[in-house]
Amino acid sequence: MSKRIAQNSSIIECINNDNPAKLKSLMDKCLQPVGTSPKISKIELNSYLLHAAKKNSTKCLEVCLQSGSDVNGRDERGMSAFLYAADHHNLNALQILKSFDADPSVSDNEETTALMYVCKWQASDCLQYLINLSVDLNMKDKDGCTALKFATQYDSYDCVLNLINAKADLNHPENVYGYSPLMHALKRDNVKIAQLLITKGADVNIVGNDGKNAISLAFQCKNYDLVESILVNCNNFKVCQENYSYMHKMIAQGNKRIIRLMLIRGFRPIDLSCKDSCFKFSFVSDELSPLCVALLSLQGDVARYFVVNRFFSPGDQTKLLDNYSRIQTMLEQQQPQSVDSLSVLEYIYRHSSVLSSSFESPQWPYSRLCLVYWKIIPLDHPFITESCNCTECNEGLKVASNCLTFNML
Repeated sequence: MSKRIAQNSSIIECINNDNPAKLKSLMDKCLQPVGTSPKISKIELNSYLLHAAKKNSTKCLEVCLQSGSDVNGRDERGMSAFLYAADHHNLNALQILKSFDADPSVSDNEETTALMYVCKWQASDCLQYLINLSVDLNMKDKDGCTALKFATQYDSYDCVLNLINAKADLNHPENVYGYSPLMHALKRDNVKIAQLLITKGADVNIVGNDGKNAISLAFQCKNYDLVESILVNCNNFKVCQENYSYMHKMIAQGNKRIIRLMLIRGFRPIDLSCKDSCFKFSFVSDELSPLCVALLSLQGDVARYFVVNRFFSPGDQTKLLDNYSRIQTMLEQQQPQSVDSLSVLEYIYRHSSVLSSSFESPQWPYSRLCLVYWKIIPLDHPFITESCNCTECNEGLKVASNCLTFNML
């Protein structure tokens, strides 16, 4: 074995064994060689620093720096010592490297930054240190991912909070799915992070490459608290086509809070196929309206709410009366649970002209009616509305014994 190979092996062994004292002795001897000892080249010096960083040996790393290694040298992956320290979430190493003028904004061949590495490991202390160095919080890797996306993907609430407080961009979508950080949190069903992003004003209207937006993903996870949070807190909410597939399911399940918010936020009545297991009835038809689903699901109070709001689809205007006898027979077989649905169906049959008096979204005149009183909404005569202080309205209002409706739109 040549002297240079033996010397290199000894230095690497010192780093592997985290022996900074012996490493310093060897480095000093090689930097000022005596006799036949080979001098360490600049390339070798840099490789030792990177190896020390890769092995997470902070003291050996410091010896290499004091011996003249290039603090910003990189390996074949584009990794610098600073990036390795970030990947090991080693705050002390990051501080030492910065004291030798390491570049905190460096990125590897995949354009992954130190910020992204520390977020991956949920290292909020390292993240705050980097934030204090004023690095660009919105740098992107090759997939268009920012540090906030990494923090969200790896479920690091503290890192997400630190980045938000430092004014990182909440809404940048990555390139693969076109998802924003909020959408990734929803996809992972991370309620705490998703709620934080919603509260801090994340855009809920970004649509991914698959046509889904934030509320679609919340529905997909069956997290109806987050669905409600999006509908309540985001006044600029825009309905996308994919969202409509969930309205019929909410009707079948009788989720009146969500149904009410959907109308308030401008959902339109459309006809959809109902083949999911949540639809307990069997009705051979290509598509059904929201009203028809409410009737067949024995959600009579929901059907009543739709009628008073003239929430009628094209299918109601062309098919509902044609199927009156069939629907009536199905409901009669399920009495007494179907009494309310039958009374609404009979009203529609007796007042068929009502089906041609639908309103344009979002002008549903009684969309804000209190949930508690849907069951007693009068259909045969006009009624007066007044402010409701009932907490069931989910608008932060107090309970009032005389609550009937929320203010008319």
